[in-house]
Amino acid sequence: MAGVRVSQVLPLPAYGKHQEGGIVTTNAVSYHICPKCSRAVPAESQELFCPNDGTKLLTICPGCSGLILSPYSQFCSRCGHPYISSLHDAGD
Repeated sequence: MAGVRVSQVLPLPAYGKHQEGGIVTTNAVSYHICPKCSRAVPAESQELFCPNDGTKLLTICPGCSGLILSPYSQFCSRCGHPYISSLHDAGD
């Protein structure tokens, strides 16, 4: 791959403005997260269900409707709402 630029090999994320609840953000990438197993995928992949366990992916924060900006997030950085459900705690 000598002489090949990274932009020729990997597609660059689309930058743009996103309207969310009256607030305009300019983020490069947002994510969908599985509330059961924490699997995250870029929103542009358009996956709606987790291939690991079949759970519907979160596309926005359930607390404030903000975009999920990090694949490592466990809580919303805007409102603090948890992304991962505590299904295992329901039986205790």
